[in-house]
Amino acid sequence: MKPVPHRACSQAPELFAFPPVVSASADIYAYAILAWVVCTREQPYRNLQSAETAMAAMLMQGVRPEVPGDWRDSTTTGLAKLIETCWQTEPTARPTFGGGEGVVAVLAGLEARLLKKDEDATVETMLSRMWTAESEKAVTTALIDEYVAAAATAEGLEKAELDDERQGLEITMQGAEASSAAAQAILYEGGNGDLMRQMMSMMAEMKATLVEVRQEVRVLDAINVTLGSIAMNELDCPRLVFITPYTPPEQRRSIKTRISNKLTKTVCR
Repeated sequence: MKPVPHRACSQAPELFAFPPVVSASADIYAYAILAWVVCTREQPYRNLQSAETAMAAMLMQGVRPEVPGDWRDSTTTGLAKLIETCWQTEPTARPTFGGGEGVVAVLAGLEARLLKKDEDATVETMLSRMWTAESEKAVTTALIDEYVAAAATAEGLEKAELDDERQGLEITMQGAEASSAAAQAILYEGGNGDLMRQMMSMMAEMKATLVEVRQEVRVLDAINVTLGSIAMNELDCPRLVFITPYTPPEQRRSIKTRISNKLTKTVCR
């Protein structure tokens, strides 16, 4: 028996219609199927025959992936409820990814209740997540500004496409903000506010440095100097290639250790 194609497994009921109803809600449904697979480590509908003809009617009847026994036993009650909410047959009954009651917010709440906030592994994970989210926010902000500027002079279909892309970036920004806020809350609750503030300070320093680099590149660009020539060290100017020396695994420091050391040096000055 051939397994059901992965795309068909995660396809929302409305996508089997003709014409298919395409929306962000279909992505929420696909997320639910993926989460089910991660929790159960099983292939959805593995015993289904004639998937191409059976899936549409089956999904509209409310049939969803199952395993022998109860698949909900393979995860927490909260996550099982979220999965079931996300694979509702009616698209409007599914949550969004962003927002106060969206998927990201629900997952952040579930995680916060399960984590041991004072453990080193938790602190390291939250610092890394906060760093990633804040970096994503900075990049997304710059991209949004570029799309806004481009849309200001665009017309017709081009303007509509630019506005659509900008809206997508704004959703990305909301997700990054929610991720950073959740990580910060966990760090605060675990008594690691100083580490969090030091990381924000380090990121501010890096951002200022990058702004200076961009300004220098613009000046160089005005005189037809390429980044490639700078990187190859063909010119008498600072290089823009940063090489990290090899560090044996046993000597590598975690994000928490690096920030703690910098914080200690700052206090001792």
